[in-house]
Amino acid sequence: KKETGLVLFIHGGGWKGGDKASVYRKLSVFHANTSYATATMNYRFINDGKTTVKDIIDDITLALDKIKTFAAGYSVNITRVILSGHSAGGHLSLLYAYKHRDISPIEPVGVFASAPVPDLANDLFFTNNSIGDEAKMCRFISMLVGEEFTPETRASKKALLGEYSAINYVSADTVPTIILHGNKDKIAPFDGSVKLSEKLAKYKVKHKLVVFEN
Repeated sequence: KKETGLVLFIHGGGWKGGDKASVYRKLSVFHANTSYATATMNYRFINDGKTTVKDIIDDITLALDKIKTFAAGYSVNITRVILSGHSAGGHLSLLYAYKHRDISPIEPVGVFASAPVPDLANDLFFTNNSIGDEAKMCRFISMLVGEEFTPETRASKKALLGEYSAINYVSADTVPTIILHGNKDKIAPFDGSVKLSEKLAKYKVKHKLVVFEN
């Protein structure tokens, strides 16, 4: 088509692993049966000691710009994008579509996020996580946000964590959203998606929370 929409999938892996190759074939099958363009991307990881969520957001912008330019070479004009992702990719998709719409080279018109972390300040993310105890989770998220904190100082970083939490950017203008989440998730708290759904409802944003039992 001369003009089309894009579905961009952002892989998970705790912001420190994963690869676009893991979803490329599935996206290709999806693309073959729809009228959308599809793409996936890699991004820098926080465990290199210098990358933070700000850098990953920059990588999403660069990827969208590259995709738009690449498509234009085939006389295809990509005018809108649905950002999609799993786990860390779900967090990034929500954050980008909610907070960074104005800088996106392609207009975000929706989000499809599975097992996301909409609120990095959620206590359950730190205290009930199968990845590790609160101290380990604090070290982990310190790398993501670029400022060190501990269980004792975590409360003082609530505003910083909130800056990178999609739930804090919900408004009446927020794009339509679909959330998929298992209700016994011990890594990305199910509670976070429930609270996001409630806030989206409060602002009358078109959305759906799909719950996987057990």
